[in-house]
Amino acid sequence: MHSLKAGDVLSYSSGSHDRGPYGFRTLRPGGNLMALFQSRWPHLVQGFEGKLPMIINAYPACVGTFDFGVTVDTYLSHSTGSRALHFSHLEKMPVMLIGQPLFMADLLFRHLAKTPMLPETLLFACGGYVMPRSLETALRQLVAPYCADFNVIHGYGVAEVDAGCLFASERSEHGHLVYEPRSADVEVALDGTDLALSMRRPDGAYVIERFPTG
Repeated sequence: MHSLKAGDVLSYSSGSHDRGPYGFRTLRPGGNLMALFQSRWPHLVQGFEGKLPMIINAYPACVGTFDFGVTVDTYLSHSTGSRALHFSHLEKMPVMLIGQPLFMADLLFRHLAKTPMLPETLLFACGGYVMPRSLETALRQLVAPYCADFNVIHGYGVAEVDAGCLFASERSEHGHLVYEPRSADVEVALDGTDLALSMRRPDGAYVIERFPTG
């Protein structure tokens, strides 16, 4: 039997290469994502300092727990996401919205058409696939009248390694995202033109070594 214990959470993420019954990963307790952002990209999260944030999960997979704030799962419901955005505005809570670019964009357009208000601080944590620069520009223009502190950070990960292995907050002059490892536990290597990711535990041992992402 696979080594499982009570309390484990399994993720059959759509990103997995193994489509069989054992093609899952066991979610590991993650670090404090907010602390990571405060350390690496403090300019993106200044509006969160000293406040209780709301984390709105609009991602189509289990993304773990967030002990640094209050979490709302949207279950990909636009109305649920809209209610959470409205609540955070009324309660003056900064928001980290986690999801894939197109759903989050659709959520924002629908929400603002019906309820033209947003929290003062809104951070988009995007993943799943790359957000085009044109869409990011459109979202910044949409949000500007309602939210003074709006930022976007782009994550990249694979199911077999972990979510958010790499992050990008800037683009090249050609509009390409410039990714960097989230911390020292993630190692990046190039095998020709293919990206390989490794992850280490706190004791230095590999969780997974040189996984080929393609």
